[in-house]
Amino acid sequence: MLGNADVVIAGGMESMTNTPYYLPKQRFGSVYGNTEVVDGVVKDGLYDIYNDYLMGVAAEECATEYGITREQQDDFAIESYKRSQAAHAAGLYKDEIVPVVVSGGRGKPDRVIEQDDEMLKLNEEKLRAVRPAFAGKEGTVTAPNSSPLSDGATAIVLCSKVAADKYGLPLLAKIKGWGDAAQAPARFTTSPALALPKAIKHAGLQPEDIEYYEINEAFSVVACANSKILKLNKEHVNIWGGAVAMGHPLGCSGARIIATLTSVLKHKQAKYGAAAICNGGGGASAIVIERSTFRRANDVAKLRYLCQSLPVATKHDESVCRQTFADSTEVRSSTRLPTVITMGCSTRTTLPNHLRSGKVEKTIVDCKGEYHALELFRETNGRIERAMLSKPIVLSSNSTADESLQGTQKRLVAKHSK
Repeated sequence: MLGNADVVIAGGMESMTNTPYYLPKQRFGSVYGNTEVVDGVVKDGLYDIYNDYLMGVAAEECATEYGITREQQDDFAIESYKRSQAAHAAGLYKDEIVPVVVSGGRGKPDRVIEQDDEMLKLNEEKLRAVRPAFAGKEGTVTAPNSSPLSDGATAIVLCSKVAADKYGLPLLAKIKGWGDAAQAPARFTTSPALALPKAIKHAGLQPEDIEYYEINEAFSVVACANSKILKLNKEHVNIWGGAVAMGHPLGCSGARIIATLTSVLKHKQAKYGAAAICNGGGGASAIVIERSTFRRANDVAKLRYLCQSLPVATKHDESVCRQTFADSTEVRSSTRLPTVITMGCSTRTTLPNHLRSGKVEKTIVDCKGEYHALELFRETNGRIERAMLSKPIVLSSNSTADESLQGTQKRLVAKHSK
């Protein structure tokens, strides 16, 4: 956003199962008396040092304040598991999950983890019967209606528009706005309800513009309370399940919900989505993203036909191209307009009248002396939509098309207009 870098990788990881237990005052060994063992997950993560209690106690206080019952939290948790199971079964997570090989150890075969395994452990009867974890018999927050300890990692590639055009990157979403908010540490559970409106306002949008939400499920009561405060439709919040069903590796959950929100917007063909996550110090962070209309073109063979047998560009073609594309555009070759072959990428959001034909436009950029096809352009409702290619195609200006240009162009228009 500041222009200090073109491409960066952001994300994080957490291996909660490998978090050690500590032995206080044991650096030089015990002299006399008992030795205490301290859980590192509690000591360095899930503990409110200001109020000297577990985070789960703050979750109980939230449930009491907003009138969220044990039954409601259990219902939410079960729904989270079922949504997650359904989404995985339908292959909706396949674009954002990278298989991980886990060593079997002691002669046992390695395991390949291709989906989150916690979601398969749902036992509704047991979930409803488990004792409260933080507030005695009258408590409402339990281990199974809270996010489980888990391991995980997430990475996101962030890039500028200039870098995306330069490297031909298929953009998934655009960051529209963000917001941070904080209140007393014990009230961290409802901080997302403060951060989300800030992010939406920063994006220049209204709450009704946001079609889908991801609110991290540190506890079921967190998602329940924030949805209640913001009056959100539960059918548009965490629609593929959340941390209660899949885990909450502390260092990666923020990036994870952004990745999932991106996938949701793509699958639902929705425009705007918002994600928010609370933290143990009383704060929360939120982001608003816009789905990109960039799409990969899978049938590169037909594009090859379309781009062959290119005549030399005329001065008129070059003049028109300069009106359409950046001033630095250098026209290398062109068929008769509105199909243009240029070096450079469009900086406009709408097509001018002389190119509004409804046909597919293609752009060729010069790469180390050879022409490479990188993307298709088409005009839809006054906006340019780009269909990114899976890989560049090296073109030969002397080759002969195996099919008629007109017939191939019609098929491409039909395919990319769906």
